[in-house]
Amino acid sequence: MSKITLIDGKYHHAPGRIKKASRRQGAIPQKREFSAGIIDRLSASFTGSQVPINEEIKHGLRTMRARARDLCSNNDYARRFVQMVKSNVIGVNGIKLQAQTMRGVNKPDMVDNQLIESAWKIWGRPFNCSIDSKLSWRDIENLAIASIARDGEVLIQIIETPLQGFGMRLRVLPAEYLDENHNGELPNGNQVVMGIEYDTFGAIVAYHIRQNNVKAWVNVYPEREYLRIDAADILHLHIVDFPEQARGIPWMHSAIKRLNMVGKYEEAELVAASIGASKMGFYHSADGDSYTPDEIVDGEEDDDGELIMQMEAGTIEQLPSGTTFTGFDPTHPTTAFDGFMRAVLRGASSGLNVSYSGLSNDLENVNFSSIRAGVLDERDQWRVIQSWLIEHMHQRIYERWLPTAIINGKLPLPFKKVATKYQNIRWQPRGWPWVDPKKDSEANRNNIGMGIETRQGILSQQGRDFDETLEQLAYEKQRADALGVNIDFWLEEENPFGAKDDDE
Repeated sequence: MSKITLIDGKYHHAPGRIKKASRRQGAIPQKREFSAGIIDRLSASFTGSQVPINEEIKHGLRTMRARARDLCSNNDYARRFVQMVKSNVIGVNGIKLQAQTMRGVNKPDMVDNQLIESAWKIWGRPFNCSIDSKLSWRDIENLAIASIARDGEVLIQIIETPLQGFGMRLRVLPAEYLDENHNGELPNGNQVVMGIEYDTFGAIVAYHIRQNNVKAWVNVYPEREYLRIDAADILHLHIVDFPEQARGIPWMHSAIKRLNMVGKYEEAELVAASIGASKMGFYHSADGDSYTPDEIVDGEEDDDGELIMQMEAGTIEQLPSGTTFTGFDPTHPTTAFDGFMRAVLRGASSGLNVSYSGLSNDLENVNFSSIRAGVLDERDQWRVIQSWLIEHMHQRIYERWLPTAIINGKLPLPFKKVATKYQNIRWQPRGWPWVDPKKDSEANRNNIGMGIETRQGILSQQGRDFDETLEQLAYEKQRADALGVNIDFWLEEENPFGAKDDDE
């Protein structure tokens, strides 16, 4: 048979035989398959896990939580991470409530808004907010987010106090109040998964809480009796990463090993550097015999008659005949120390979802562009956490607080509008200043001029309220006019400071 080949649009015949491959000739049938799913000699030990997520959490939660707490107590970088979470998610002023009730179309009800915001601030004081009168609302915010970052979860119990205060107080419970070993089926058909009771449809109906916190760490086995609390009275705050996930996982779970090794490596290098700074040496003779006091020329001896010598700057000692000195001079820390620490901390910062420069406070090899890119990306992550915390904590607590405050007479508003008018609120988390004030302010000015951005949106990015800003501006203007001070001088001339333009 001839072989036909297409070249330059023409068919050419070439002599030869066309052989058909067959299994008898050693042809290997091709099969499409993901390389990540192939088990070969290089990946035989990388099997992964196929058990349900709750089984993995049940067997590893206690250890992960204990290790995370140990790192947060003894590791500088883990402690730094928790402080970053608190300062960036909650901030110095907390997540503020802003009532936005309306009287009509585009007409804010300033009276009702002021009443709601004022009552919320008063309730946020320690003697009104927490059941033990120790924690303010801002304290609970910080404690909750720090516990979630460190332990993976936290419990907040809502305790109603009829005819007392605002009618509601909060109790913050650590994660170990939920027993991960408490599992099984109840007589009513509900399932208990790590201390959480689910109905047949998978909805949470109750939480089984330990009655004694001491047993939370002493006893690793299920207890006989638990305090059953309805799900409506418990806020179980944790981020869900897997379907049907019952318990929270410490945020630093993937970085725990790295951070622990960083601490050990630093400690080893510090010890080695301390030894290296202490120059030492050994005396030895040709025959290896010990010394006698008569052989010592210009040295000292210990209680056993062994030769010792005290070294001082600018001194020269004479050794006994036949004795040589071998120095011990370790060189630590080595030049590889900085590079190794940076490499490990970069991996840890990726696992913690923060920037390397923010976690390590290392600004040595960064420039403005790189740090700007890292800061902006990190701020987006903080905004995601802020939005999640507002939805699952702040909003739920406000919805429970509002009717009880009205019923107890602490908020003089009609109860019939609780589910409609007074639900029109927004939460203002902390914002951040501009990375490049001049360029960012010019961009915001252009965006407002083009109608693609609002002043309220720009202020929200900085953690400020639009109405409060207008009130402060009006107050400043009123006070300045009353005292005869012109605070708008920069608007009256193009160059108020008298500097010459570049074109002149």
